Amino acid sequence: MNISTTIKSIQDIMRKDDGVDGGAQRIGQLSWMLFLKIYDQCEETWEDDAADRGETYRSALPRECRLRNWAAEKDGKPQIQANELVRYVNDEVFPALKDLPVRGDARAKVVRAVFVEANNYMKSGTLMLDVIQKLDAAIDFHDIRKRGQLGEIYEQILNDLAQRRQCRRVLHPSRRHRAHGPASRPRARQARDGAGSGLRHRRLPHRHHRPPERADRRALQPGRQAPSPTASAASRRSSSRTCSVPPT
Repeated sequence: MNISTTIKSIQDIMRKDDGVDGGAQRIGQLSWMLFLKIYDQCEETWEDDAADRGETYRSALPRECRLRNWAAEKDGKPQIQANELVRYVNDEVFPALKDLPVRGDARAKVVRAVFVEANNYMKSGTLMLDVIQKLDAAIDFHDIRKRGQLGEIYEQILNDLAQRRQCRRVLHPSRRHRAHGPASRPRARQARDGAGSGLRHRRLPHRHHRPPERADRRALQPGRQAPSPTASAASRRSSSRTCSVPPT
């Protein structure tokens, strides 16, 4: 089974779990599981190198946290049953690795840095065992040729995540588009109707609004008194009589 098929199978398994919500959590879940798988295989190589030198290898991880002691099968059966696996990971593995003593050990420092922000999102021990079996069958870090394929795992997950986001944008428009899209239609219709009829919409003065007369304008100037209503009416009648006859 190639890497692409394995990742697709793992994603399908994680989608069945109630605790894993979205591609971002699938990436986080797969990251720490894949890290422990690769680290455990690296420790096998370090053990062999130490034996060749006549030394004894000491792991930076506590015995109960090493992947081989809780995730690997023994005599064809899981060492920890599915109904106890999630509790064991949450209560034993993660607290110990988050607070792993460094003591100048570079490997322990790397492990602690990986798990200090990691979380176990899976709630089903049966599904977690299925993911572990898929990783065991597909990942062989001892094979130099397969080490370069590990990057394909993250590339495929990120591509799938980008495609899902693109589909979400197409199927579910943004709130801004939903909010402003319908509201702009009446304005566009008004502009279209106004352009077709050749009318210009402008603000007209109120019909009761009347500009002040000349005499009233003079009264508004400084140093002048406002004329009485009778005088204003008489001045208007006299001005209308004089201006009605055009000059010869």
